[in-house]
Amino acid sequence: MAAVVLNEAVSGGGRGRPGCMTSHGGGGGRSLESYRYYVSRRTVMEMLSDRGYNVAYSDLTRSFTKFRTAFGQNPDLDLLTICVSLSSNSKNKIMVMFCGTDEIRKASVRAIHAILLNKDISSLMLVLQSKMNSSKRTGKLSSQS
Repeated sequence: MAAVVLNEAVSGGGRGRPGCMTSHGGGGGRSLESYRYYVSRRTVMEMLSDRGYNVAYSDLTRSFTKFRTAFGQNPDLDLLTICVSLSSNSKNKIMVMFCGTDEIRKASVRAIHAILLNKDISSLMLVLQSKMNSSKRTGKLSSQS
């Protein structure tokens, strides 16, 4: 997930300093996981806004407390999905999916492809916590891949 990259910047390397990710949430691993999703989703929202996508101000300014109220201590990844359109062209839509810790396999790619077929999506961003098999990184989402 994107927060893995951010951990060093957010936590100061995880060495117990103020601002360390382990100091957030106060409820063990689930709270830390929730905080990682919060940071990742907020970062994605900021990035999309910077690139001209229609992102609600409330999504950009949502506090961790409000995030946990909306998504819970152990967020459902489907609820974290983001779908926004470009401000200059509402037909240009991007979907951001959080894939969790499961390895991305052929069945996962097919499921994502099926979702995209049912929606009018121009771009896709996957936020991963695990590695993606090199054959799945090619961008081929056809049912033969």
